[in-house]
Amino acid sequence: MSGSTPTIADFLETVRKSGLVDDARLEEATAAWPDRSAPLPDELVQSLIDAELLTKWQTDQLRKGRH
Repeated sequence: MSGSTPTIADFLETVRKSGLVDDARLEEATAAWPDRSAPLPDELVQSLIDAELLTKWQTDQLRKGRH
């Protein structure tokens, strides 16, 4: 991921590379955050956990750029 503060786009690219979540489901789950250049909000990450698309451990790894 780029820079010190990852953007939504950075995080979603890492999620896509991981293959953990289907693209269509990922887009649906993140539709509330249309500005993909914005810094990654904790609420977006939590929404993926709440939707049971990812686990807390997975999101921690993905936030570190690991896929």
